[in-house]
Amino acid sequence: MKVDHDEALDLLRKWQDILYLNDWNLSLQIRDSSWRKSGDIDVTLEYATGSVLVREVLDDLDLDTVIVHELVHIKLYALDQMIEELLGFVYGDDDHDPKKKFAYSQFMGVLERTAEDLTRALLDAEGRKPIKTWLA
Repeated sequence: MKVDHDEALDLLRKWQDILYLNDWNLSLQIRDSSWRKSGDIDVTLEYATGSVLVREVLDDLDLDTVIVHELVHIKLYALDQMIEELLGFVYGDDDHDPKKKFAYSQFMGVLERTAEDLTRALLDAEGRKPIKTWLA
């Protein structure tokens, strides 16, 4: 089913409020079906601005799940950037260094599981169960 822009924007505003992201200037972008991701974010932390990107057809994921998940990433973005910068200080600039690659992949795994768990918790608190999640 194709994502309705107005419905998606209403959900974005609802969850932006719930997650205390009202100081952020957020927009919504719908990507065509050839885009490989279900959702993503594009953020400028210094200005608290960004876009939530959603694929126009979500297959078996529901829109609430994608929007909440991406907003959780925005909520965690400053921490995400701090850890990535710390990995650079500890392991240097060589992205092919096996130690850096290992530390980065471990961090990204924890970050994604945390975003997934918080998404489930938020939807559960609303009495909703996600149709499907990324890690299940």
